[in-house]
Amino acid sequence: MAFWGISKLTRRPAFAVVARYGLAVASVATAIGTTLILTHYNFPAHFISHFTLIAIAITFWRAGTGPGLLAYLLSSLGVSILARNHFLLPTFDLEPFLIFYAIASLLMGWFSASRRRAERFLIEARNNLELRVAERTGELTRANEDLQNTYAGRAPAAGSVLGGRSKAQPHR
Repeated sequence: MAFWGISKLTRRPAFAVVARYGLAVASVATAIGTTLILTHYNFPAHFISHFTLIAIAITFWRAGTGPGLLAYLLSSLGVSILARNHFLLPTFDLEPFLIFYAIASLLMGWFSASRRRAERFLIEARNNLELRVAERTGELTRANEDLQNTYAGRAPAAGSVLGGRSKAQPHR
């Protein structure tokens, strides 16, 4: 089984950056578009918070902190525009909503960064363990060869000592 590391996209850094930030834009656009479609069909407007928070969470989790912050900013901008153009309920209170968004986004970013850090430490530990196993295997192989060489050097001497003793002491 091949191990790809944190992301398969890291092999092509320019593509990785475009894909990560593209995920932020696409997920927020999908969330706001879904909200507009549901608003058109008279669904409650509170779904916007669900969809855009999911978009922010996915972006933080899969793409990282920078794209996650972009998703937060785009979501906040989209919600503000929808609120000002009366696409949302008239009783929709924008300021607490944006404060909640900021707190939730910071928490998601912190969780995502912690996960990435732990994953990076695990990768480093695995690589270090592989190196230590290779070094220890080499040491054990050398020690085994030394023991075999020592045994091979002593075997003829032990045979002559035993052979000389049997000639000196006859069997009864």
